[in-house]
Amino acid sequence: MHHRRNNKHANNQILLKRLYHIDVSSINRLQQIACASGNKRTKIEALSAYVWKIMVTAIDGKHQKCKMGWLVDGRSSVHGDQNLMPNNIRNMFSVGVTEAIITEQKQRSLY
Repeated sequence: MHHRRNNKHANNQILLKRLYHIDVSSINRLQQIACASGNKRTKIEALSAYVWKIMVTAIDGKHQKCKMGWLVDGRSSVHGDQNLMPNNIRNMFSVGVTEAIITEQKQRSLY
């Protein structure tokens, strides 16, 4: 599922919002690749490194910084595969947001 919305910010910067659902098999594969060199990486480390690398290569060169936020649905962690509360979002989601300098992210290795 993909949702996209562009907004003009007060200082004429474009804010791009996207929401993705990523299948667990894709996340597991990214983790395998990230750990291939012998370094232990978590699933979120592997996924976020990949998304940062893809995102900064797609950003227009006139931008110096970018922000990324992660919304993680924890309902299946609490209730397992049963998902007894599919519409309940209270205390089941985590959000993490960070900002990075684009040139630094482009120079970093993927893992």
